[in-house]
Amino acid sequence: MDKSVIISIKGKQSYENVEDETIELVTEGLLAKEGEGAYTLSYQESELTGLEGTLTTIQVEGEQVTLMRVGEFN
Repeated sequence: MDKSVIISIKGKQSYENVEDETIELVTEGLLAKEGEGAYTLSYQESELTGLEGTLTTIQVEGEQVTLMRVGEFN
């Protein structure tokens, strides 16, 4: 069963001798339950992320998390 959701992702990049950079993305996406304790979250990237034309899918199964990108940027 797919459910429309609002996704909020916050990322932080750290480099030596450079101030940390934090980026936050809020977008619409789909959440699907794939089985017992397994979920898939997917959303279309936008121009703001620099990955426009790409579908990002995050699969969570137990303690394993897999990120996949299909489209302009694989």
